[in-house]
Amino acid sequence: MIAVSQGVLEHTLDVLRTCGRGRDECVVLWTGPSDGIAVEQVVHPRHVASPASYRVDPGWLNEFWLELARNNQSVQAQLHTHPGEAFHSSADDGGALGGHVGFLSIVIPDAACRQALDGARAYQIKSEGWQEVVLERIVRVIP
Repeated sequence: MIAVSQGVLEHTLDVLRTCGRGRDECVVLWTGPSDGIAVEQVVHPRHVASPASYRVDPGWLNEFWLELARNNQSVQAQLHTHPGEAFHSSADDGGALGGHVGFLSIVIPDAACRQALDGARAYQIKSEGWQEVVLERIVRVIP
């Protein structure tokens, strides 16, 4: 389970809405201590996007991994928007920033224009590949 404060969640949705402008996909990462489950920061990677996809800048990503290692931090979850329904496409499967068992990807519908995580769906890498999981069992929003 990942614990995220209401303030971090609100900031996450603000970043996704602003970046995507109601039409393009956008991505953020929730980071925190490598040995914990608490989300401490919302990271908005440098990326290019369209209504159907996004791609994180590889140079930015390389520097990001090094910074995480230096600070003993890890990615707790990857979140990205879809302009319509939330689902994990084959492009999402292949383009996820993490590829290890347990990695969590949350898809936010309607370009993050809904309240909170309404309609969002969560997917986690299991030994058999990507599988949908119950969001409320994976993410706990705390006041």
